[in-house]
Amino acid sequence: MKNLHIIFPTVITCVSQYVPQIIEFIEKIIKKGNAYESNGSVYFDTSKYYQQDSYAKLEPDRIDDIAPLSEDEYALKTVENTGKEKKHKRDFVLWRKNSKFSIHTGNIDSKFLHYDHEIAQSKTYHNNEPWFYYFHHSCHLTIAGLYSSKQLRLLCVLHSWTSTLDYNDHELQKAINYEKMLDDFFLRMQTHLGPLQKFNDSNVDTKLDEHDIILDKCFSVTKSQIYLALCDSIDTSSVMENRTFIN
Repeated sequence: MKNLHIIFPTVITCVSQYVPQIIEFIEKIIKKGNAYESNGSVYFDTSKYYQQDSYAKLEPDRIDDIAPLSEDEYALKTVENTGKEKKHKRDFVLWRKNSKFSIHTGNIDSKFLHYDHEIAQSKTYHNNEPWFYYFHHSCHLTIAGLYSSKQLRLLCVLHSWTSTLDYNDHELQKAINYEKMLDDFFLRMQTHLGPLQKFNDSNVDTKLDEHDIILDKCFSVTKSQIYLALCDSIDTSSVMENRTFIN
């Protein structure tokens, strides 16, 4: 990160370091009457707060829209065992009485063996009870099953992260063409360098001729250009456009 000229934060904190302050924060909300304890958990009383101030400040017209409460992370707050604890469906949890966590996330490639190892260990420790409720596996991204994850990663780095990336056939084709160009480049390099692998290092001629010197200078200039581009707000687009050695 330092090589990319990214300044480190002055202070790095973990939420576990501020549990006493969090408890004090919640207790103050309870004293003001805008939160309540229910079955060991603490919920924010949205109806009580709405009597004092506007609850839906960012989208006032959605104050009565409870549909989002059944989606994504909010769905965890309206399941049967939790919904009975709340005064209103809009109320959200400030402190949950729970020795387990709700979601364990991970990449689908690690389902076996990595996550199976975690499940076996946790069930052994917790007497055959898992220590999480949901397991979310992040799958590979494809579009109509036609594009590989490598092509999609190429598509991302071919564009600046500061600009909007439009997923369309034209842009995806650019990524496919770039991948073919890279494959062709590495194939040509393998063909060119193959004979050298038959010799030991001591038998390889290390004396640079005029062509080698020009190539070495070109490599140094290109390396410097790529370094400067990455230091310039991680400009991967300029890096990918620098095809001095590929073309």
